[in-house]
Amino acid sequence: MVAGAGLSPDSFVNPSLPLYLMLGPVWLQDRAARSGLLPGHAADPLLLGRCLSALAGAAAVLCSALPRGEPTPASARSPRSSSPSCRAS
Repeated sequence: MVAGAGLSPDSFVNPSLPLYLMLGPVWLQDRAARSGLLPGHAADPLLLGRCLSALAGAAAVLCSALPRGEPTPASARSPRSSSPSCRAS
């Protein structure tokens, strides 16, 4: 968009996609709350939405932190593993 001549974005991500993905779990939570299985604050859909958001964030961090099979450069290795004082005698 910055390099282009117009203001239209090159790609578009549907901002309501997370809402569509939360419909199923919120529906199940509502059914469980109506049947009496979830009392009090456990029946609040906001709680479930926050838990799902936290899980999605944790999954994104995990996926970005997983090794990709590329060798680690020597400068990125832990200084503890390469120092001679940490080696067993």
